[in-house]
Amino acid sequence: MVSRPHVIILDEPTSGLDSNKAAKVLRILKKLAMKGHTIIFTLHQPSYMLYSCLDRLLLLDKGHTIYQGPAA
Repeated sequence: MVSRPHVIILDEPTSGLDSNKAAKVLRILKKLAMKGHTIIFTLHQPSYMLYSCLDRLLLLDKGHTIYQGPAA
């Protein structure tokens, strides 16, 4: 974040957080995305609230893409 990277890759940035803090993390990531950053991260079993914050989804099964597109 110091050097303003174009792409930010995170592994489970909400892991271990309560739902309020996890939502805050996603709001920050969304703000960064709206400023032109590409944000890529993994989420395992997100709540509906967290899932509804997503714009796009890449769903993998054993390393193979089974869905890519709008999260809605």
